[in-house]
Amino acid sequence: MANIDRHELEDYPFDGLFYRKKIDTTQPLDQQKEVEEVVCQTKCDITEASHSRLGNFTAAAYAVYFPIEKKAGFVKPKRGDLFRADMYGTLVSGKVFGVFPSQLKGCTAYVDVTDV
Repeated sequence: MANIDRHELEDYPFDGLFYRKKIDTTQPLDQQKEVEEVVCQTKCDITEASHSRLGNFTAAAYAVYFPIEKKAGFVKPKRGDLFRADMYGTLVSGKVFGVFPSQLKGCTAYVDVTDV
């Protein structure tokens, strides 16, 4: 049985990035390309919410917990945004399919990660 030192635990041990992809229309047509627009860069905690496998197809969903600020100007992620983070050497990267704030100054985003 392992001993857990609760003083060593962090509420939000990972650095996460919520972003959107868009076409940079400020450039001439032949130079336009897809760019990442950062929505929110935040400390977060990540847990696997579900996973399934059918043949060579793997689907997983992660719950991403992060603090939110109620001040003006804070842009929170929304459904359809993209998320990326490194979780102990494992890349968690996918599309946000739900964002749910709580009264405890936190927020949960569910991220769909699909591998083919």
